[in-house]
Amino acid sequence: MVPLSQNLQEQVRQSVWTRELPIYRSRVERDVTRFMRRWPPASRVMDAGCGDGYGMDIMKAAGHHPVGFDVNENKLAVARQHGHEAVFCNLEELLVPDGSFDVVWCRHVLEHLTNPTTALRCFCKALMLGGVLSLIVPIVEKPTKKHPTVIASVDDVAWWVRDAGFWMSKAELKLRPYGDEVWIWAQRRW
Repeated sequence: MVPLSQNLQEQVRQSVWTRELPIYRSRVERDVTRFMRRWPPASRVMDAGCGDGYGMDIMKAAGHHPVGFDVNENKLAVARQHGHEAVFCNLEELLVPDGSFDVVWCRHVLEHLTNPTTALRCFCKALMLGGVLSLIVPIVEKPTKKHPTVIASVDDVAWWVRDAGFWMSKAELKLRPYGDEVWIWAQRRW
């Protein structure tokens, strides 16, 4: 595994805990609940960028079987304390057996990666054929240390998703007071 860049290590150290911030908890609950409606019952879910596992709490309560992946060992420790399987992993180098998951859930993560298409290809391989990708990405107009990837439109994200091997079933731009988001529903096609 390639070591995390100095910049990413610093981001990880400074990040906040979702469990401690009610506004983030409510947004995660809203988003996970909305996307779960399209998942098969009792799905094995890869939570790509799981953080402290709060989203996995919701998935598990709904009867799903989540496994979290993240680069923040402190947040992963919190997820493990809450009874979740949580794996330290750079998503651009994800190594799991092909077809291991029914669903990949990825919320507010791709904008932090240098090469989101590489991560999406890894997600595609991790899914069984016909498996579901549930993706939320904020619009990022200028690269920053925290968000190195520019995401200007739904078309940007849709192109990455198709290029990675997914069939797009739905893409939406959600206008939010805290920042616009792209919501994607897709399936592994090959």
